[in-house]
Amino acid sequence: MPLSITYVARSGTLTGAYTLLGYIGTTTWSWVGNLCEIIFFGTNPSATERLALEGYLAHKWDIVDRLRADHPYIARPPTC
Repeated sequence: MPLSITYVARSGTLTGAYTLLGYIGTTTWSWVGNLCEIIFFGTNPSATERLALEGYLAHKWDIVDRLRADHPYIARPPTC
C-alpha cells in the first residue's frame, strides 16, 4: 500500500460511538493498511501548522513526491 499523509479534523459535537479508523453504528468497516505514525493535537492546527506538518512528515517518510507541486515545503522540510 502506498504511503500517504492523511488527517482527520473534527468540528461540532459528535454523537454516538465513533472510532478513528472505523465507524461503529449501523455500518461497520475497518482499517485496511499500515499506520506509520499518528499525531494528536488538543486543538485544530492552523493552515500554516498543517502545511508545516505535511512537509515535515513528507520529508521524514520520503514521500515528498506526494505533495502538491505548489506545496511550500516540497523543496525542503520546515525548520523548527
